[in-house]
Amino acid sequence: MMNMAEDYDYLIKIMLIGDPGTGKNTLILNNASGYFAEDYKMTIGVDFHTKRIELKTSDGSKRCVLQIWVPTEQIRFKYLRSRYYLSALGVILLFDLTNHLTFDNLPIWIKEVKDALKYEVPILIAGNKCDLVDQRVVAKNEIDQFTHDNHLHYIEISAKTGEGVEESFQTLTRLMVEDINKKR
Repeated sequence: MMNMAEDYDYLIKIMLIGDPGTGKNTLILNNASGYFAEDYKMTIGVDFHTKRIELKTSDGSKRCVLQIWVPTEQIRFKYLRSRYYLSALGVILLFDLTNHLTFDNLPIWIKEVKDALKYEVPILIAGNKCDLVDQRVVAKNEIDQFTHDNHLHYIEISAKTGEGVEESFQTLTRLMVEDINKKR
């Protein structure tokens, strides 16, 4: 049996956050098991998942294990959420491309991350439900302006079809590993 330290090069905690109904649990379920849940189930407390990423770098391949924490988005548990952020090295912040309010709330989530962590971490903004082209209400230029103004990375995904999902985890992992190596 392999020693845990030999099984990966990086063990990294990330947070997956966003308004209710943006697709956080679907993203995890579909990505991990290929199962797509049509009905929405709100997180109570925190859900925890792991994902293995093989990251290609200039000095070879790195094995990364992501600990993905999905805290409740309910406002009454905001004080608990702040504790879940501790030791996180990155964030995927989801919004729904078919619901403008979830985009409008991004600054609230970003402030929560910054207040909870007190240190900078990569934040990847992920616009979910890109498969619902006819229902899209958040314009690409609006997203580009927001991410540019806030120095954030952006990707469009579909938790339902899997489009962009692997790329989102790869992108965030690469940003976090770069940060870790800069601090060494």
